[in-house]
Amino acid sequence: MSKEGSLGAPIRHPIDFEHPDFLNPEKLDAEMRRVFDICHGCRRCFNLCDSFPKLFDMIDESKNEDVESLSSDQFAPVVDACTLCDMCFMTKCPYVPPHDFDLDFPHLMLRYRTAQKKLGKLPSVPTQLAQIDRNAKIGVMFSKIINWASNIKNKLIRKILELIAGIDKRVQLPKYNSETFSNFF
Repeated sequence: MSKEGSLGAPIRHPIDFEHPDFLNPEKLDAEMRRVFDICHGCRRCFNLCDSFPKLFDMIDESKNEDVESLSSDQFAPVVDACTLCDMCFMTKCPYVPPHDFDLDFPHLMLRYRTAQKKLGKLPSVPTQLAQIDRNAKIGVMFSKIINWASNIKNKLIRKILELIAGIDKRVQLPKYNSETFSNFF
């Protein structure tokens, strides 16, 4: 068995999207519980993305203070808080491969999101925000209006944007430019 804090670099296994168990709800639920139980016992990642404090608080406040006390419906906020930054895998987690626990939190979050998509359970606003190509074309066509509306100084529109899209009114959003690179040349 591999020891915690090994000197070897983390080994990232490819995601097996084609495996018959990949989207199996029971297998996914079992893996979520296995990983969440390991994370809850370790807590080394408490200061990374908001997934971990949400997970730890949820378990600590559950009936028996363990993962088995949670319903599967409670997993979504933990997944939604994951930014897929990979910090937990690359720098913090002592249980990533080559460790026998074979823990890969970001890949598990992708697996869960893939299952949500297949079941049509992805939230609509993030789904629309993820339409990067479409949104960029609209952003270029209406750059002046969008830049004005999304400006941090436009408090009313930003408050509305926060309520509808969940985008914090304090975050600086990227600006659109009407002159694209390809048009320039």
